[in-house]
Amino acid sequence: MRKYNHIFMLLFSLPIYGIAQENADTTSTSNLNEAIITSYQKNVKIEGAITTVQIKNTPFAQIGNLQEMLAQIPGIRKSQLGIEVSGYGKPRIYIDGREVKNEEELRTISSEQIKNLKINKAPGAEYEANTPAIIQITTIKSVADYLFMNIGNTMGMRRKFSESPFVLTRFQIGKIASSFYYDFNRSGSLVKETYFRNIMRPNDTFKSEQKRELPFYDTYHSFSWSGDYTINKKNRLGFFYFFNHDNYAGHERGTDWSQSASGTLTKWIDRQSVQITNLHSATAVYDYFTEKYSIHASQDYAFSTTNSNLNASEHTNNKQSVVKSINNRDYHVLTSNLYNSFRVGKKSIGLVGGKYTLIKSSSRIGSDEFLPSVMQFSRIKVSENTPQVFATLYNYLGPWTITPGVRYEFMHRSIQNISSNGETSKYTDRVSKFYPYLTISYQKNKWNAYLQYSRSNIVPTFSLLNSGIIYQDSLTYTKSNPFLKTAYVDRVQGSVSYQGFSFTMRYRHTKNPIVSVEIPSNPTSFIVYSTNVNLDKYQETTFNISYSSNIKKLDYYLDFSLNLPYAKILVGESMQTRKKPFIDAEVNLTYAFNERFSLYTKYVLQGKRDIRISHQKAVHNWDFGFTGKWLKDKLSLTLEATDILGKANYNNITDTYGFIQNGTYGTSDMRGIRLSIRYTLFNKPISVSAQRANAETLMRIQ
Repeated sequence: MRKYNHIFMLLFSLPIYGIAQENADTTSTSNLNEAIITSYQKNVKIEGAITTVQIKNTPFAQIGNLQEMLAQIPGIRKSQLGIEVSGYGKPRIYIDGREVKNEEELRTISSEQIKNLKINKAPGAEYEANTPAIIQITTIKSVADYLFMNIGNTMGMRRKFSESPFVLTRFQIGKIASSFYYDFNRSGSLVKETYFRNIMRPNDTFKSEQKRELPFYDTYHSFSWSGDYTINKKNRLGFFYFFNHDNYAGHERGTDWSQSASGTLTKWIDRQSVQITNLHSATAVYDYFTEKYSIHASQDYAFSTTNSNLNASEHTNNKQSVVKSINNRDYHVLTSNLYNSFRVGKKSIGLVGGKYTLIKSSSRIGSDEFLPSVMQFSRIKVSENTPQVFATLYNYLGPWTITPGVRYEFMHRSIQNISSNGETSKYTDRVSKFYPYLTISYQKNKWNAYLQYSRSNIVPTFSLLNSGIIYQDSLTYTKSNPFLKTAYVDRVQGSVSYQGFSFTMRYRHTKNPIVSVEIPSNPTSFIVYSTNVNLDKYQETTFNISYSSNIKKLDYYLDFSLNLPYAKILVGESMQTRKKPFIDAEVNLTYAFNERFSLYTKYVLQGKRDIRISHQKAVHNWDFGFTGKWLKDKLSLTLEATDILGKANYNNITDTYGFIQNGTYGTSDMRGIRLSIRYTLFNKPISVSAQRANAETLMRIQ
């Protein structure tokens, strides 16, 4: 059976197929367990495209919830867009085989529940074509029956105070395992920045600056429930429900200075915005697995409503204007998944499956004061159908693995716009594409290497396509673009790793990249539309070196990247080339005094860069934290300082497109301190007659 160790490891490592570790047969699990124990020497392990991070019994387990923990994991960053894999963008995140649909779900899982995670930087055809990277998270499975309850609170202070009290309950009785989570979060922030715009036509120049402060509070309630029923060694049912109520309130105040040939004008601005969102998400999962065959089937349904209101006031010494804007929308998402894995001969494993997604969305957007000849309100209905199928074959030839794959995706999208005056417009789009994949990997002794070619896509979101217009201020309106094209990315990447050292080269060519720009409302006006357009192409070559190791109780991770971009952008009436290289770097250290007390720190350098139409100044982000346990491990505490240097200013960006240059500069609200306190009320075994049939197997793989 040892010659099949790599096959079983593959089956266990693909979470989307729901091949649960606790249900492996005894012989194969024994071999799998042996391989993991003998090869794992430190918290971070790099093997080709896969980086494995051990969480259980490490300082990472004490950081707090899963969202907070991921921000401190080597190779993962938390940006203004959320969790990102460094150099790759926003990943798809899976927890025990279930895809996380909303990042707020990560708050409902304690870092102490996590066994390990894998960062996959070369996902295959089994994942959707717009997937740049994968984070696979495995939770700790309990063998004995138990009842657990944990309460806590996370408090933070940046420019405003934030807190998030929570309660978590888990239990397992025989074949049934379940968990309940609730938290209340009130997060405060204060953004201080200056927004500027320069319109430089041949015969006229317009300049404006908005100095503004935006204090806001985001209040939400989150509830989640998960259930797991192990029918027998071959069958498992899983259920998950997540609800989130989010109430955002912001109050922006500042001054708006503008200058043109007609003179200089100063305005005082006051904008109050409220956004209320309710999200329901439910998932049902069925897994069937044997040594030679497995099935993963899941059904997801999500429903969300969002109601947004903006009251904007602008006044000079002798004039005042007040504008009210609304943006109300709801959507329904139905997703069906079916995946199969099976043995093909003695040295191959086949993966085939499909996915179907149905999305329906409706929205009402508009303003009570608008540009002349522009509709006042719009009702927008969007429908999208996306069937997908894939096939992948893993061929094991000694130390070599050759994996060809192909994915087919068809998308039909319809957008209907009904204006307040009764005018109707309709836009439809159909995309039918094959996406090829080919991965060649090598593994022998401590050497790992891989080479992959893949094609992926970046599909415009609904918000970018809806054709309504939204008031921002007297000189700026947000306008969607229903004619945006899908972007396509061809990627060639390869890596060689030995022990903790890894060298990676990656080349990406993007056709029709989507960028956010500002364009004039007409050839002579200083009023602009903030919208999105397609560029012709964008290229980027990246060289990366990383190293992870440990010195006794100190684990460290070092990462350095050199990026060579290439793009042509429109500046005025001419095309300019942007190809200035930039660097990124990361240092991650964890030190465990003992099993109860530890320190961790992370420093990230994002070098100044020119990417597509944007120039961004350098960013330095240094975090430092302490974790500890007291009272027989019932009391856990994490104290963390973020942005110690005060240089994590991600908002220092200048965009240039055509005759318009715009951007922001200032200080982000990143510097602060966070205290997380968690107390276990009880964690005790339950004495019942029913026991899992695979308890012995489970005990060995924990």
